[in-house]
Amino acid sequence: MREIAAAPAGEAAASPLRTDRLILVAGCPASGKSTFIDRLLAATPSPIARELGVDRPSSWRRAEMNHVRGLFEAHGMVGPRRRSGTGPGPLSRVDRVRCLVVHFDLTSSVRFGYGGFAADPVLDGLLRGAREIRTVTLWAEPWVLEARMARRRNPAGAFGPRVRHRFDRLIGRHRIVSPPETFALYERWLDFSETVPWVGRWFVNGVGRPVLRTARPPFAAA
Repeated sequence: MREIAAAPAGEAAASPLRTDRLILVAGCPASGKSTFIDRLLAATPSPIARELGVDRPSSWRRAEMNHVRGLFEAHGMVGPRRRSGTGPGPLSRVDRVRCLVVHFDLTSSVRFGYGGFAADPVLDGLLRGAREIRTVTLWAEPWVLEARMARRRNPAGAFGPRVRHRFDRLIGRHRIVSPPETFALYERWLDFSETVPWVGRWFVNGVGRPVLRTARPPFAAA
């Protein structure tokens, strides 16, 4: 797997989106990414926000990876993908963002047909356009993810055959079928992330109070 070099000043212009400070919040669906970002950008900075360098939440912009993908499509950097989600959204009129937090679903690189993180041109361009990169990976056991997605589909708690069918389709679409496959996806992400020159790399268990950890979680034994 090739290594991504740090983006020098001249090379950053190759990306349609340039950022001075990027925080990539990554994880499987229902791992707690959105909740974590809400806390990170709350009006009153938390200890975790300060540790990640977010002293002034109001100066940070928030985006989904689909917004980044839409921006790249609009610039002709990648071809349009079926059901790509959204357009550029909050990134539609910018080419440079001083401080940006991006919500990244780990299943998207496979779901859009790239086959893996190293082959995803949008992820590659996002990282190449950033001068300073931090990442937070949220994880949870597969049975926790399954229960959370079931509640999203059926908040009342009933789990009849029709709901089961829709849920099975959702699980299949996100490639979360079994604990070994979920752990393997995280392992591939962490292997890829070791090739990126992060300023900092942290892990958070998406269950309970968020705590930043630097040690790589032992997914296979979780």
